[in-house]
Amino acid sequence: MAIKKQRVVCVCNGITENEVLRILKRGARNLEDVKKLTSAATGCGRCKSESEAIVKQFIESKAPDLQTNIDF
Repeated sequence: MAIKKQRVVCVCNGITENEVLRILKRGARNLEDVKKLTSAATGCGRCKSESEAIVKQFIESKAPDLQTNIDF
């Protein structure tokens, strides 16, 4: 059985992209929530932009399509 490598987002705290996504799936709504729950982006700050991008992409992928949900 092959071991799948996980991409490390926050080297300072050893937080992987999968851990950030897991927190988002459990209800985290923004980077501040992710920081509180994982400690990502709380050390040197190098991963802040990448962490923000993961959060933004996740939120955008879950946002309802407003054009198809209009009630008249």
